Amino acid sequence: MRPQVLPIFIESVSEAIKNWPEKTEVIFVDDGSTDETKKIIKSYIDKIHFKIRLISLYRNYGQAIALAAGLDSAKGDIILTIDGDMEFDPNILTAFKEKIREGFDMASGVRVSKEASILRKA
Repeated sequence: MRPQVLPIFIESVSEAIKNWPEKTEVIFVDDGSTDETKKIIKSYIDKIHFKIRLISLYRNYGQAIALAAGLDSAKGDIILTIDGDMEFDPNILTAFKEKIREGFDMASGVRVSKEASILRKA
């Protein structure tokens, strides 16, 4: 992930889940980055209305291992995943959560357009 996108992502997640009545924890998995990712995430820990937990992998193992690390450490009744690159709008998390609350075992999204977002082009 590019560090300049991370604050936008964190703020977008914060806005998307601000009215959720449930206690919410957001787990960030740093897949061995050598940039400012850990520092940026840690800077939000006391500024944000939800609990942030950071998992730092020793080196870059790839997306599948990073996702597995996050899922393994998750403790909630509902677990939602989203990449932090802003390819997907974090507001979709509420729709997924509502489908789970309706009784679905799983909710999934598919990208309709292959066009990159403005943030991805930057």
